[in-house]
Amino acid sequence: GGSGKCFVTGCYDTQARVWSIEGDCFAVGSGHTGPIKGVALLHETPKGCTFATASTDHTLRTWKASAKRRTAETEFVYSGHQDSIEAVAVNPSITRLCSGSWDKALKIWDLVGTSTDQDGSTPDANPSKRKKRGDKGAPPEQLSLRSLEGHMNCVSAVTWPREEIIYSGGHDHSVRGWDVEANANPTLLTGSKAVTSISYSHVSGQLATGHTDRMVCIWDPRSTAGQVV
Repeated sequence: GGSGKCFVTGCYDTQARVWSIEGDCFAVGSGHTGPIKGVALLHETPKGCTFATASTDHTLRTWKASAKRRTAETEFVYSGHQDSIEAVAVNPSITRLCSGSWDKALKIWDLVGTSTDQDGSTPDANPSKRKKRGDKGAPPEQLSLRSLEGHMNCVSAVTWPREEIIYSGGHDHSVRGWDVEANANPTLLTGSKAVTSISYSHVSGQLATGHTDRMVCIWDPRSTAGQVV
């Protein structure tokens, strides 16, 4: 979310960079020990922004970037995946994250420390899964709320367009729709090549996916036949 004043990039050099729309890199975030494969912008203010990153080091991180101090600092580390995390998405209310990994699972996480600054509370928080302290001085670690399993290979793309549904794409050639509350996978669309990216249109209700064969496919997830439009 935000006003479009900045954007975030993740790089194979393990760093996240925050840029103004004029092209000024005003903050660099260091902390991951592997390449960053996905980013999600969370909140944006005139003073900076908060964002999430996904890395091959098996963790997610949330960050707070300051335009005035020109810094980006880790707020929380999210641990639980058993392999490289390839994608991250945030829900519309900016209270939870979803990640996709080479361990074939999606995980849902409470987003703490970024959407709660105004009243100090954490929506839907589970105290048993929060504030697990690591080494002295290290950012607190968070554990996932649940896993969504069904992909037969790497989960390489994720989008969370509505509170109740998540869409994912994987190297198993499938595009899947997940009922968040039921923890179920009611939608299965099958392509012919690995999925590398996914996007949802709030106007048409359709999905666009990119694939390793250099093709872009348009899907209607409401179709029981699961055909490309």
